[in-house]
Amino acid sequence: MEYSLHQVCNSIFVSDAWIRHLATNNGYIFYGDDFRITGPHALQALRMLCELADNTIANNFVQFYSSQYFSRSAIPEVMLQEQIASILKQFQSLMTDRFLLSLKMIRDTTQVNALFSALQINYKLYGSKDTGNVFVTANNYDGCSCSLSANCIRQSSIYDYNTMTTLFDVTGFYTGCNVVESLLQSTLDCFYNQTCIEKLQSSLLSLPIPVSALNSSSSNRFKMNQESATPAPESAAPVEKWASQKR
Repeated sequence: MEYSLHQVCNSIFVSDAWIRHLATNNGYIFYGDDFRITGPHALQALRMLCELADNTIANNFVQFYSSQYFSRSAIPEVMLQEQIASILKQFQSLMTDRFLLSLKMIRDTTQVNALFSALQINYKLYGSKDTGNVFVTANNYDGCSCSLSANCIRQSSIYDYNTMTTLFDVTGFYTGCNVVESLLQSTLDCFYNQTCIEKLQSSLLSLPIPVSALNSSSSNRFKMNQESATPAPESAAPVEKWASQKR
């Protein structure tokens, strides 16, 4: 059995070179939810999801290939093919469930423990010079408070701090209370559009590097559940397709 991960998992967009490219600041200070701050962390999280999926499948392939199939009597070829197809389908479902269980543990641990983000995207700290006290306030994204939900998001953008205006909206990317939750609601649209990539690079402080857009004809599994505005569980598993090897 063979499988292929989402094409972004093998692309430059999750490489150290691209992540450093986005994060280059040349001495400038970026604030808040600027994509040059949140983008590198989102892509590191995306790479983590790819590696988690790959490792989960590889580890379970060992167990799968060590199993044996026995039958007391000869089985018609059609029935045998049906049984094999059923076994493979169960294996694929099991892999997805195990991957999502690992991901759920990460998401639940972050949410239940109200972990403070070093990027201060969920909560901000304010200090009083008079009293020396430190205050914590929850961030708000388009009317959604991080104190109530980890799924709050808004469009991820690059800003001009001299004029306090938006330079560029990075289409298909969101920022919010939690890097992983925001990523799961993103569609990566910009990375499928060469013009968008070039415009993104022109907004960065580092010199452009050769980058080709992802194949837009291939399915995109990172999709938002539009009805509930929360990540659809199956969208988190970056497996593009499965294929049985013919012998």
